[in-house]
Amino acid sequence: MPNPITNLTESMRDVKRLMQIHSDVGGTTQGRRYGLDVLNRSGVVFLAAAWEAFVEDVALQAINHILSVAKNPKAIPLSIRKGVARYVQDSKHDLKAWDLAGEGWKEVVREYKDDLLRQDIATFNTPKPHNVDNLFKKLLGVEQISALWCWQGMSKTSASAKLRKFIETRGAIAHRGELLQSITKDYVEDHRKFINRLCVKTSNVIRDHIKTQVGSYPWRCATYGSFR
Repeated sequence: MPNPITNLTESMRDVKRLMQIHSDVGGTTQGRRYGLDVLNRSGVVFLAAAWEAFVEDVALQAINHILSVAKNPKAIPLSIRKGVARYVQDSKHDLKAWDLAGEGWKEVVREYKDDLLRQDIATFNTPKPHNVDNLFKKLLGVEQISALWCWQGMSKTSASAKLRKFIETRGAIAHRGELLQSITKDYVEDHRKFINRLCVKTSNVIRDHIKTQVGSYPWRCATYGSFR
């Protein structure tokens, strides 16, 4: 199964291209570049979209891997089985439980996944830490993945705060709200590196969690340079 980082890499190329255009037009010497703010703002929007798409990719690929290796319902992690049970109980169709017969349980799990993603992805125009936490907890049983977003020079508290502020900045750009700071090329480059590291951490945490649950890895270990 492809690593979710693969699609992220493609998205990041767009951001790098924007910054290259910035350098081509404005040069690389020190000093503010006038008339190029639109490139910086676009970079923020592209980065936020890349992060959102990455979270969706991880969720989808993880649950698909679980279904591909599970031989029977008992092989599905308990957290997912509990969620599916609630989904069946809450169904408006009186005979929904019969869909679990035979191999039907796999299709019901897929329906549960699709229903959950529809609900949670609707909030992903603001993919802040608590939304990401909620998605992975409900879908995969991962407790507060944001608590594991830490590395040398970056605490979990700082990482969550930085992501939250970045998403709020994206929202202000998209809705023409008031920006609390100037969006510079350096700001975009700093957050491009930050989002890359955040994605690597997330990918590898989910990868290890799935291995613990079903006995096999869903994708290769992700890296960003020497970071993993």
